[in-house]
Amino acid sequence: MSRLFREMTGMTIVNYLSYRRISLEHFSRVFKKHVGVSPDHYRKEG
Repeated sequence: MSRLFREMTGMTIVNYLSYRRISLEHFSRVFKKHVGVSPDHYRKEG
């Protein structure tokens, strides 16, 4: 199943779920979990 999913979407199931979570209302929490800082802090430092 995971091979078929990757063929259809071009990404793994785990990467797809991370992408979907980031694009939903929990963006700040997921962003901080993956990047290590909040989006506001990232923008200020970037």
